[in-house]
Amino acid sequence: MSKKIKIIFVLIGLVLVWVSSNLNFGRKNWQYIVEADAKGYYAYLPAIFIYQDLNFGFFDQIEKEKYYNVNTFYDYRIGWKNKVIDKYYIGVAVAQSPFFLMAHGLTHATGKDPDGYSYWYPVFVNIAAIFYGMLGLFALYKWLRLKNISENNAAWAMVICAFGTHLFYYIIGEGGMSHVYSFFWINMWLWSTTLFVQQCSNKILLLSMFILGMITITRPVNALIIAAFPLLFENPRDSIAFVKKHLFALLPSLTLG
Repeated sequence: MSKKIKIIFVLIGLVLVWVSSNLNFGRKNWQYIVEADAKGYYAYLPAIFIYQDLNFGFFDQIEKEKYYNVNTFYDYRIGWKNKVIDKYYIGVAVAQSPFFLMAHGLTHATGKDPDGYSYWYPVFVNIAAIFYGMLGLFALYKWLRLKNISENNAAWAMVICAFGTHLFYYIIGEGGMSHVYSFFWINMWLWSTTLFVQQCSNKILLLSMFILGMITITRPVNALIIAAFPLLFENPRDSIAFVKKHLFALLPSLTLG
C-alpha cells in the first residue's frame, strides 16, 4: 500500500470519527446508538460479562425501568423450550466483545455505572462499527488488488463504499446492527478465499473457513456468499477442477466453517 493510499485510508477514518463524535457522543444522543435490533445483538455482552444471565433477567430493570424510553423500547427476547433466549445471533457480540471490555474498564475508571448500558458502552459500540467498517474497506482494497485491480481504482472503491453507499449510514447511524460486521467478514472471506485459490495454503484455508463461520453466526443468510466461490476464478468452470483437486483439504476445514 503506497503512502497516497495510506493517507486516503486515514482520512476516511478521520471523517467517520469526526461525524460520529458530533452526532452520537454528546448530550443524550449516545442513548440512541444501541436501539431496535442492535439491542438484541448487543445483549449477550452484558448478559455474559456483567450479569452472568443468559436468560436475560436484567431486561426488566434495564429496559423497563432504568433506561426506559417509549421511543426506543424493544424486547429482543423470545421463549424457547421453557427458557427465555435472545432471538438474535451472537456473531455481532463476538466482534464487539473487545470494545465492550474496554468500555467496561473505562466505565469503572471514570466512576460511571458499570451496568452495560451507561455512557461508554454505546459509545464503544459506535467505535467498534468504525473499526470494523475501516477493516472491511481495507479487506476490500486487498481483495481488489489480488484481482489485479489498479491501486487507484481500488482506492476509489474504498472511498465510494465509505461515502456513497449505505455503509456510511450503518457505521454512523446504526453501528450496533449486523450490516457493518457483515461487510467486514464478507470482504475478509473474499480476500482470504481468493488468496487460498492463488496459493493453496492450508493455513489460509482454515482462516477462510473460520471467517465463513463468523459470517454465519453474524447473519446466517449471508453464508450464501459461498455460492460466489466459482466467481473467484477467471473462468468459473475452473472452480470444479480446483475443488476436486483439493477435496481432502476442503472437507475437514468445513467443520470449522
